[in-house]
Amino acid sequence: MEYKAVKKGFTIIEAVIAIFIIITALSVVALFYVNFINAFVLKQSYQLALDNIRLGTSKIFNEIKLGVNFNVVSNVLEFKDKNCNLIKLYKNNDNLILETGDKAMPLFDNSLLILRSFNVYTDQPSGDPNFYSGISKKIIILGYDFDVKTNKGLINVKFTQSVAPLNSTLPYNPCI
Repeated sequence: MEYKAVKKGFTIIEAVIAIFIIITALSVVALFYVNFINAFVLKQSYQLALDNIRLGTSKIFNEIKLGVNFNVVSNVLEFKDKNCNLIKLYKNNDNLILETGDKAMPLFDNSLLILRSFNVYTDQPSGDPNFYSGISKKIIILGYDFDVKTNKGLINVKFTQSVAPLNSTLPYNPCI
């Protein structure tokens, strides 16, 4: 009786096909992983910029809410704070500046975003002068146009912020 040796294993063609399938699968998984990481980094830089905008606009809101004697000249908002100190809010280069006395503070991080434009609109009260203070504004609307810096380029963000100063309904003005 003769025994034939049975060869076990893969042929070269089977091995090449298996390696090709494994490499293709790894390439697809790596591509998904890279895209996931890029999307995460983009979202993170966008979120950091939005948080920075929120922080700056909250500072503006709080200052205006308690302010009096508002004056707008060519998109520069001037008013007095609760201690009657002069405050100016204006665009300088690519940032918004909050100036109090001799201190000028940029409100936004230039490494995260660029302020393209800043506009100030006001509405003078009408009606009963005993109800509205004669020198206050009923509402102040601030228009912002930002470019958010990301690793994929710039993303444009435009929005408006409305603030009704407290003295617009109360005839209280400590700085007269």
